[in-house]
Amino acid sequence: MMHAVCATTVEKPAITVVNRVCYPVSSVYYVQTTWGLEREQDARHAYTQKMSACHKNLQVRMCGFLVNTAFPEVGASPGRLTTCECCGKGCLEIKCPFKYSSDSIQQTLDEHDKDFCLELTANGLNLKKTHHFHSQVQTQVFVANAKHCDLVVWTQKDMAVVRIFPDVHFWESRLKKAQEFFQKVCLPELVGKHFSMRNAATFFFLVSSFLSEVH
Repeated sequence: MMHAVCATTVEKPAITVVNRVCYPVSSVYYVQTTWGLEREQDARHAYTQKMSACHKNLQVRMCGFLVNTAFPEVGASPGRLTTCECCGKGCLEIKCPFKYSSDSIQQTLDEHDKDFCLELTANGLNLKKTHHFHSQVQTQVFVANAKHCDLVVWTQKDMAVVRIFPDVHFWESRLKKAQEFFQKVCLPELVGKHFSMRNAATFFFLVSSFLSEVH
């Protein structure tokens, strides 16, 4: 969501972004999304088994929707929160991409798919900073006041765990944009449906103009 907010403008925000932020209960889940959600438990179990072997007293717990009082305009819903005696508090975000469900991580990397969230660099496997998941996990880290976020990418053949650390410079610019979006878009929309009503009025005007020309 943070990625979409930062990609639009406060002067003419995309109505799809306005709806996703202001009316999240109306979100539509497609087959691909449902497939991923149904396999999160398997991915979480695999993650816990793998990380428990190398982290002392690892705990993985539910957290729900989080708000940070330092910037209450922004919230986040990590898949889970984690703690261990060696690394402290972290977030866990699980992705089970339907598109790559039958591939290994290496197979997907070899295909050089621009939509895939991971890339292989000199420092190993990393999350692409241009991918919208990067905005998502950075938001989770700062809202939760965590030391890191473990991104799990799970397929039926493979699993990758990439640890992402706070990127202060990246976050500060996104937070400023998100706060402006909240003040100039969310508040007017929630109080008076400023943008959705304007969009509806434009639609009806175009339909009326078209019908007038037809007749």
